[in-house]
Amino acid sequence: MNNSAREHIAGLDGLRGLAVAVVVAFHFWPSFLPGGFVGVSLFFALSGYLITSTVLSERDRTGGFSMRKFYVRRIRRLLPASLMTVAAIIVFWRAMGWFTVEIAHQSVTAVAQVANWAQLLGGHAYGQDAEASPLLHFWSLAIEEQFYWVFPLLAALFVSRRRFGVALWVLFAATVAVTAWNAGNTVVVYYSTFTRAGEILAGAILAVALHRRRVSSNGTRVAGFVGAVGVVALLAVSRFTSLDTAAYGSGGLLVVGVLSAFTVAAVSRARVVSRVLDVAPMAWLGLRSYGIYLFHWPIVIALRELRVGAAGAVAVPLTLAVTVLSYHVVEMPVRQRRLFVRRPSLAAMTALATVLVAATVVPAAGASPSATSIDYTRAQQLAAANEAAAANATAVTSTSSAAAGTSGDPAVSSTTANSSAQPTTTVPAPVRVAIFGDSKALVLELAGGSYVDPNVQFAPAWVDLGCPLGRGGRLRTYTREGKGSDVSAKCDWTQRFPDSLSSSGPLDVGVVYYGTWDVVQRNVPALGGWRSLDNLDYQEWLYQEMLAATDSLHESGVRVVAWATVTPNPKYGHVDRFDVYNAMLARLPTDRPGVAAVIDLAGWFAAQPDMSTLLPDLVHVTYEPAGGTGLQVYQRFLGAELVRLGRAQ
Repeated sequence: MNNSAREHIAGLDGLRGLAVAVVVAFHFWPSFLPGGFVGVSLFFALSGYLITSTVLSERDRTGGFSMRKFYVRRIRRLLPASLMTVAAIIVFWRAMGWFTVEIAHQSVTAVAQVANWAQLLGGHAYGQDAEASPLLHFWSLAIEEQFYWVFPLLAALFVSRRRFGVALWVLFAATVAVTAWNAGNTVVVYYSTFTRAGEILAGAILAVALHRRRVSSNGTRVAGFVGAVGVVALLAVSRFTSLDTAAYGSGGLLVVGVLSAFTVAAVSRARVVSRVLDVAPMAWLGLRSYGIYLFHWPIVIALRELRVGAAGAVAVPLTLAVTVLSYHVVEMPVRQRRLFVRRPSLAAMTALATVLVAATVVPAAGASPSATSIDYTRAQQLAAANEAAAANATAVTSTSSAAAGTSGDPAVSSTTANSSAQPTTTVPAPVRVAIFGDSKALVLELAGGSYVDPNVQFAPAWVDLGCPLGRGGRLRTYTREGKGSDVSAKCDWTQRFPDSLSSSGPLDVGVVYYGTWDVVQRNVPALGGWRSLDNLDYQEWLYQEMLAATDSLHESGVRVVAWATVTPNPKYGHVDRFDVYNAMLARLPTDRPGVAAVIDLAGWFAAQPDMSTLLPDLVHVTYEPAGGTGLQVYQRFLGAELVRLGRAQ
C-alpha cells in the first residue's frame, strides 16, 4: 500500500487509487461492493511489482543492491504514519473510555508487524471481527512488512536476474501448495503470510519477466487491452462476489492476485490506459493511498462508537483531511529528509518502544474491564446447579404437600385463623422472574443473584452458551473448517423452555435475551442457502421463531414474555442487522397483545456515559465480583422494569 519504486511508472498511481477506493467502499458500504476486499490483492500485486522494479533498477544503475538503503527507505516510508496511527488510537480510545485489554494487545501486534498472525491464532476469520477493532486492518500491512524483511535477503543472495526469478517462482509454487493444503480453512487462507504472499510474488515475478524488455506498438496495444479488461474484471469481482464466495477460501484470492499482477504489468506498459488512470482524482488518491488505508478504518469505527448516522459519508471527508495533514506534515518531510533524523533506525526503534509502552503499561493503569475474563464454563455450571436445586426444591415441596394432605387434620393457614382478629396490611407478592437465552442471559441471570429487592424474586431458567433463537441450520461462525458450524441440538428451546418452567414454576415475567447469534449469517435448509437479516425471507423465518418461542413460554407458565433488545456488536454482523432484529421485537406486543413485551435494554445501554464499562465487549455484562456490572444494570434500570411489567394488569 505504498509506492516502492523511486521512479514514476505511468498508470500505477491511478491503479493504486482505484484499489484504495474499492477497499474503502467495501468497508463503508459493503452492500454496494461486497467483494471490495479484493482491493487488498491488488495492493499486494502492486507492492510486489514495484518493489522488485526498484531492486532491479538499482542493480542497473549501481551494479549492486544495498540492503541498508532498502531498509532505511522502508522505515522512512512505512513507520511514521503507522506508528502515528497506533499512538492516536491509543490516546483517543483511552480519552473516550473505549480502550480495552484487547485493543492493547492489538496495538502490540500492529507495531510488531504480526497482526495477521494474531488474527489467525485467535481463530478470527476475515470479516468476523469487521467493525470491532480500530486496528483490525493492520493485518494486511503486517503481511507486506514481513515480505519486506525477507525480500532483500533474496535480492542479495541471487545476484543474477535469472536465478532471482527462479527463486521467486519456487516461493510462488510453495504458496500455491500451502493454499491448496489449507483449502476451505478461511482463517489460514485469508491471514497466513504463506498463503497471501503469493499475490505479492505474482507481481514480483512479472516485474522480473518484463524488466528491460522493449514493447512493440502491437505489444502496447495488447497491454492496453489486457489492462482495461483487468481493471473491469477486478471491479466486477468487487461488485458481484462477497465473503460468502466459497472459491476465496480455496485459492480464489490467489487467482485474483495473479489477475491483479497481470493488470499492473499491462497498465505499466499501456499508454492509453495509464493516461486514463493517472488523471485526477485517482492518481491523487494513489499517492496518498497508504495514509487513506491507515486512517479510514479507525475513523469510521470511532464514528460508529459515537453513534454518528451515515458514518461512511462523514468518514470519507474526515479521512481525506487527516490523510492530507499526515502526508504533508509527517510522511513527505520524513521521506524527503526535511525532518532531520540523523539515524532513522534509532529513531524508529525509539518510536516503537514508546508505542509499545503506551500499549502495555498505560492500559494496565486504566483499561476498561474485559468481558473475556468471564469464566463462561463456570458460569454455565453455576446456572445448571441453580436449575437443579430449583428442581429438587420443587420435588421436596410436592412431596411435603402430598404428605400433609394425607394426615389426620387439614392444614389451617394463619391468615384464615386470624381473619376475625384484626385487619392486616396486604403486602404485594414479589414479581417472579427468570431469564432465558444465550451467554448474555447467562451472566445477567447470575448477576441477578446479587440483586436484593423484596419486590423481585428470581427463579432459575434455561440458558446456554452460543445459542441463537432460531432453531437449526448452520451459523457462519468462521470456525476452523471455515464453513460455519451446525446449531447445536442443545439450543432447541422446544422442550427446554417447558422443562425449565416445570422446575421453576409459573412466572410473572420471563426475560428472553437472544439476538447476537441471530444476526450472523445462517444457512437454513428451508430457505435454500446462506441468509442474513438483510434478507426478507430470513427475517420472516426468524420472526416466526420469535412468535413460537413467545407462545411456548406463555403456554408453559410465563404471564409476560419480555424480549430484551440487543446492543449492536459489529463482530457478529453489520450494525444495521441489529436494528432489524430489535425492530422485529417491537412487533411482538402487537401480534401477541397482553403476552409479549419489550425491554429496551440496548437503548438504555446506549444512553449511558459508562456504556463501555457496563458492556466491555458490547455483548456481556460482568457478574463478578459482587454482581459485577450486571448488578448495576439491575439497580439503575432493569429491576424497576421487571417490577413494572410483573405488576401491570
